[in-house]
Amino acid sequence: MQDACNASYNAAIDVFSKKKVLMCYFHVIYNCRKRYQSHSDELKVKIKKYIRNIHYSMNEAEYNLKIEEFKVFSEKNCKDFFKYFDDVWVKRRFCDWQIFKRPTGYACTNSPVVSFNSSIKRTFTLRKKLSIYNFIGVLLNMTRYYSKNLQEFVFESSPDSKCKQFAKKHSKYEFFEQVNEFYYLLKLNFIYFFY
Repeated sequence: MQDACNASYNAAIDVFSKKKVLMCYFHVIYNCRKRYQSHSDELKVKIKKYIRNIHYSMNEAEYNLKIEEFKVFSEKNCKDFFKYFDDVWVKRRFCDWQIFKRPTGYACTNSPVVSFNSSIKRTFTLRKKLSIYNFIGVLLNMTRYYSKNLQEFVFESSPDSKCKQFAKKHSKYEFFEQVNEFYYLLKLNFIYFFY
């Protein structure tokens, strides 16, 4: 999985010729956001929703239908953006970013790297471009910080606060049953199929 970089894409194809190169969904959204920034806030929300719906397509037929819906919507609202989106993220080599094109359980982003890079920018460099000399000082500060603030490695998974809030909220609708203080069980006496 990677961002839309021709050099790394070519390297991956050379080394792993029979494999599909997956795109990082974060980088798709990030690059699209740069292109639709000039539109109104309301339109930006709609564009992002169309892209997200395309990303969550369950199969090729649904994917094609959602692309067509976005195309129809964009004819009146954001024709220039759709041309960019279609040229770069649908027709070119960086088109494999949808859920159905990934193996089951495979990540949608190269998020550990992206998350760590984001934390460096947010916490240590304050989003400023630094010279190599100044960045070495930042690396020393990061080393001190991470050596003092070690997180203990855990062997059991536990739900985060968002997940707990979601389960608690929906337990009143009888979709979940509270097992103990931290865990909720999904009741499977009903089945939904998504097509």
